[in-house]
Amino acid sequence: MAPNKVDKERSIAFVVARMTSSRLPGKHFRMIGKKPLIQWITDQLRKCIQLDDIIITTVAEGANEPLRNFARKEKLPCFWYEGDVDHVTTRLRKAAETYNADICILISGDCPLVYAPAIDQLIQCLKDEPEADIVRIAHNENGLSAGLEGVCVARKRAWQLADDLSDRPEFKEHQFPVIGMHPELFTAKNCILPKNLYSLSHRFSIDTQSDLDFMNTIYHELSDKSLVFELPEALILLNQRPDIYSINRHVHQRKVDEIIKKVLFITDATSTCRHLDLSCCTDLASQIIEHLSWPLTFMTQNQCTENLLKELGFPVVSIDTGQASLHISKQTAANITSEYDLVLIDIRSNSDSIAEWINFCNKHKPVFFFGDTLADSYKKYIGSSKNIKPYYDFKKPMLINGLKPLIRYAESIKATLKP
Repeated sequence: MAPNKVDKERSIAFVVARMTSSRLPGKHFRMIGKKPLIQWITDQLRKCIQLDDIIITTVAEGANEPLRNFARKEKLPCFWYEGDVDHVTTRLRKAAETYNADICILISGDCPLVYAPAIDQLIQCLKDEPEADIVRIAHNENGLSAGLEGVCVARKRAWQLADDLSDRPEFKEHQFPVIGMHPELFTAKNCILPKNLYSLSHRFSIDTQSDLDFMNTIYHELSDKSLVFELPEALILLNQRPDIYSINRHVHQRKVDEIIKKVLFITDATSTCRHLDLSCCTDLASQIIEHLSWPLTFMTQNQCTENLLKELGFPVVSIDTGQASLHISKQTAANITSEYDLVLIDIRSNSDSIAEWINFCNKHKPVFFFGDTLADSYKKYIGSSKNIKPYYDFKKPMLINGLKPLIRYAESIKATLKP
């Protein structure tokens, strides 16, 4: 990083991170090769000659303590925002004001291929244009977009104005979308990066397990060739091996104004503790998360099932009722389901506890069923309410035709819930 400057604009990188990602919790410490995601980012930022400081920027939640500990270990400042957890724009504004930044570099904490030379170029571009508020990365002469993702360089005054204009929740919870929505209010300087940083349009952020698999594939392919895991090498590899794009091409990119549904997936899975017993549930869950971009949480009281789900990276609601089943009071059930928009119930097992959940959710939430047969004990609860949706006739899709039935089912859920 650059030495302290008195007579020059202070350029500070703010790494935006939270441990409670709705689609891939704890993603900042998921491993890419031998290092966690956030380590790849900070290590690359340390190579920047234009930066005066690097700030880990997070929210004052207990779940984010690992981020604060990481910052302490790396001897980096950590901005511990005490305000609304969903007000990303205000969090960044306050961080910039607290650390007296003149030029603010927003770094998404889920983009491991940030590239120091490109960041330095963007900062210098803004410094060379004192009247400019922001830097825009221009397309190259072939119309290709840059592979540099999760980086935005702007002056502090732009962040302050953008935060003032973010008067709706969906604007507050994203990274200054109003700057793009009101180009007439922000003076932009276009910057063209070196040719080797342009590629076919693709997402390089990590929001889902498929995104993580995509990055790990790139890492291992480069490592096998004794090449570094950096943006130029990754883009050359992808040009040679475009098939790698297919790993996460299907992942849906959320739009700012998109309606997101939160899903609770109830399963009374078998206690045999075999991955195969959960594979259908986890495959469907992945399709909902990646094709619909809806956050999903499992609920089970089978400890072995809970351990397997957590091992696979899924969030799980733990229930302590003192019983070895999903039997639960109506008040507790109401408290659990209140934060979800719909409930998906695994009906492959014929149990009284699942019947109780069907009966409860039938009266309170849109309900979908997942399984290949419908037990007689459940039928009396189905069809009597407008909330109940048809169950899915699902028979060994992994053996017959891959994930297509799962994708169709995930899409049918979305279609059914449309106004």
